Amino acid sequence: MAKGKSLNDVYGYHAQVLETTADYVRRTIHLFGEIDEDSSYRFSVALGIMDREDGDITINLSSMGGAVEDGLAIYDAIRMARNRVVIIGFGPVMSMAAVIMQAGDLRLMSPEARYMIHDGHMGLETTALKFVAAGREMGRILDRLVEILSERSGLSRQKILRLLNEETYYNSHEALEAGFIDGIAISSKEGEEREE
Repeated sequence: MAKGKSLNDVYGYHAQVLETTADYVRRTIHLFGEIDEDSSYRFSVALGIMDREDGDITINLSSMGGAVEDGLAIYDAIRMARNRVVIIGFGPVMSMAAVIMQAGDLRLMSPEARYMIHDGHMGLETTALKFVAAGREMGRILDRLVEILSERSGLSRQKILRLLNEETYYNSHEALEAGFIDGIAISSKEGEEREE
């Protein structure tokens, strides 16, 4: 226990981190689980608070994906941050989370993390006209996702489209080779993370 801190102080601090998924002392946001309106809101609030002060912000990311619109809101919030944002992927970094990863100024994955990109899907129960309109919108969104993945990886748009269509999986070393990340996070003896 930290010197001068009571058990209630220490517990209260950890309870706050668990509740908000943000560690304001270490300037770290934990974005785990489904990407949805709630996670997007919590994330944006935490990032906005941390971005008021100077210093790197770390995002620990582990997600199978989720709602594209909410994921793009997170992507935009990261890109608009005035501080450098380091994203470290743990476990699954898939679907929309793979796009969010591209927002980081420094993109790292843990050695055992998995990265996956695909073209997503729409679950629609609607009329034919609304289906056509939704299809046009999905085309625009897909175009933007291809642009993001292509710009950050250096791969051509045609290559990205093929990878999305095939639902492509990578381990951390393959994601590094493909240009989707900048390095592999490994733990040093001192407990600091560094890139390989």
